[in-house]
Amino acid sequence: MTPFLRSVSGTATRRCARTRARRVFRAVWRRILLSIAVALGLGVAHPAYAWQGSTASRRVGQPHKRPRFTRDTPRWTLGSSSTEVVRAQGPADFTERLVSLGYDVWHYDGSWVRLSTRDDRVIAWANNDGALAVELRPSGPVLTDATFARGSTRDDVLRLHGTPTVYAPQASAGTVLLQYGTAVVQISEPGNRVLSWSDPSGRSLKVRTAGTVAVARPIPKPVAPASLAATIVWDDASGDGYLDSGEQARITLTVKNRGSGTAYAVTPALLNIEGWDGLRVVSTDRVDSIAPGHSATIALSVVGEASLEDSRVQLLVGVHEGNGFDLEPSISLDVPTRRARAPKFVLDGIAINDQSGNGRIEPREIVEVTARVSNHGEGEGHGVQFVIAPGPGVTLTPDSKATGRIGTLRVGESRDLRFSAFSNSRASGFPVEIALHEERVRYDTTLALPLGLDRPVNELPALVVRGRKVVASAAPSLVSPVDTGIPRAPRRGNVVAAVFGAERYEHAPETPLARRDAAVFREYVRNVFGVGDDDSRLLFRTDDEVSGTELRRTFGDGGWLARRVSAETDVVVYWAGHGVTDPKTHKAYLLPNDGDPSYPAQTGYALDELYDRLAALGARSVTVFVDACFSGRARDGAAMVAGARGVVVSLENPALRAKSMSVFSAARGDQLANSWPEGQHGVFTYALLAGLRGAADANHDGTISAAELAAYIAREVPRTAARIDREQTPEFVSRDPARAVVILK
Repeated sequence: MTPFLRSVSGTATRRCARTRARRVFRAVWRRILLSIAVALGLGVAHPAYAWQGSTASRRVGQPHKRPRFTRDTPRWTLGSSSTEVVRAQGPADFTERLVSLGYDVWHYDGSWVRLSTRDDRVIAWANNDGALAVELRPSGPVLTDATFARGSTRDDVLRLHGTPTVYAPQASAGTVLLQYGTAVVQISEPGNRVLSWSDPSGRSLKVRTAGTVAVARPIPKPVAPASLAATIVWDDASGDGYLDSGEQARITLTVKNRGSGTAYAVTPALLNIEGWDGLRVVSTDRVDSIAPGHSATIALSVVGEASLEDSRVQLLVGVHEGNGFDLEPSISLDVPTRRARAPKFVLDGIAINDQSGNGRIEPREIVEVTARVSNHGEGEGHGVQFVIAPGPGVTLTPDSKATGRIGTLRVGESRDLRFSAFSNSRASGFPVEIALHEERVRYDTTLALPLGLDRPVNELPALVVRGRKVVASAAPSLVSPVDTGIPRAPRRGNVVAAVFGAERYEHAPETPLARRDAAVFREYVRNVFGVGDDDSRLLFRTDDEVSGTELRRTFGDGGWLARRVSAETDVVVYWAGHGVTDPKTHKAYLLPNDGDPSYPAQTGYALDELYDRLAALGARSVTVFVDACFSGRARDGAAMVAGARGVVVSLENPALRAKSMSVFSAARGDQLANSWPEGQHGVFTYALLAGLRGAADANHDGTISAAELAAYIAREVPRTAARIDREQTPEFVSRDPARAVVILK
């Protein structure tokens, strides 16, 4: 090789080495940034996410071409929709789906955008490498200094420093972090006032360090006196007029300037408090000016500390004006306070479903356990999570959920936790504990389950809680006859199912037993429909997981279902929850957890759209079960919306859209889809489950056709509804009623 070629070859080798080194450095740096974000609690990584590749994802190793932003590039900001982000950025490299935290995280190189799953709008971002076309502007022009201080507004910071690299709300602390390089500014929320800052370099932030002030800019001198008058409104979070330990309340003042001069820098203040130890001010507003004869609204927020007791607190609320024209006299506010009401978690019942069916736990036998935990305390349990911990010799099955979130557990409310476990030959007992963790560590509880080898397991009576008195009473059986002894059909690799159970709603009454309906139907999907333990073919969502975004993600073009369906696939869809009707168009909608029954078209998921998308899948068969009604009432008969009347719904015939589709619905459009406490299920779902386990097999050939199942449900639902003095007539539509729904043998 000539010297020239050796020189060229060496240069190329060194260039490749440098390129590889740069790629490694970028990857390591990206990992460090993500670790820092996790440490700061920004929610970048969480065990409850699902990775989704972008529709325009690049190949591994292909360099990312960062967009060049110009003046004409569309910008997005805080509160922008996902559509606006995509218009400016293009599709994300990948998306983290954080359902339990209520947001998605879209990643662009080393930067990310956080969008709320509730309204699909921007709530946070981190523009670590300049890949984001984000801009956050001040809300309006006001006087400002060349520096800011404690008490300055967020707008002051934005005017001095521009759009922050990182905008990260800290919900638990009621603050927002604005990051500029290595410097961080902490802003109160609500109020948007500077609380503190950190500037390691001492050169990044334009701050005034000579004392802390409540006003960050000069106050104009008065030309005439201002005279303030005010009215006051107290608003605690629970709305019961008490300030409870841990509760936040807002004091709102409507201030009118009756003087002849302008009032400047008007702020509320607590002047004198008896029992101050139990209260803390978390934020205050400020109005820059109030012209003569005009009014403005300002507020301050207080929170009850853990030390708060049952008492009354005398608050003296004043209003300060920048030139000394304060409110006179101040307003006295007498507030009743209450100490923390503690939850008390107890084991209210336990039942087993063993393989042998003798009601006893034997070594090496897989046992399905249902444990009912309840709150018998005086206060709600908040953010409750559970951990199922087996003892020596006992193992949980892989499909059992060892940890999970219960959420809020109200006084007298119960939750059923289900898992499967088995013991080895050396085990002398069957020790299992359930640890319940509450937001407040002092209320954590560990419950030991009274399980043992080779002895019967008895159900415990439930307790009904009324105030401070606890009265033992009979409760519905923990286990419904249709919950146990589920037949196991041959496994089928061509079945895909989506199961939804929405019991709790943000803007509507609860749907009793809907969560249980969905949970048990999931077991029928695994055993009777033949899906088995393959969770990649079974989508299961309950309560706050059943959001409008989740329904669109499941049924939308290229969504979860579409990615798993071929011409040989059998699709099963189950819904237990609310249905609503638009009184103007008479269109029917499924109501997700975050939907509002007053706005069905805007927040619901249209049934005709669901049927259209299912028909477009091209599957071999589609079977839909809808345990919901569209009469304007909940399962207990209460109106979904105050003053609402039921509307008779004429649903479009979905079978006309695809020969392969069959739809089973719980009731006619003008009827209720009732719950049945004795059977521990909805009336429709109970009949459905009983039919699927074999009762609907009229000719006893081991195959249940759509017509057989429909005939059984049509016979049983009205009978059961009559037992609770209700009328309910299920509906069935199919162009191929002879098609087999399940094959049991």
